[in-house]
Amino acid sequence: MILHIGELLGETISSNPWGQSTSRDFQLALAEEFCCVKRIRLPNWPGQVDSFSVWKRKNPQLVLCDGAHFQYVDTRLVEDQ
Repeated sequence: MILHIGELLGETISSNPWGQSTSRDFQLALAEEFCCVKRIRLPNWPGQVDSFSVWKRKNPQLVLCDGAHFQYVDTRLVEDQ
């Protein structure tokens, strides 16, 4: 799960279409591997369009880290009703 705070593609008034928070490469990788499950607009300074977003991995996979194997766990995000 990734928590992102800042501007994303198409949600900026900056001359950079990717916003001022994260790079084009990061946002492309994020959209390829993760799915946005929640987005909340945040209070902003003039000229900013920041949001808080929660991203969940599309395809959980086995990961090797320091010699140990880990499996990403589906931590379903429950929305308030």
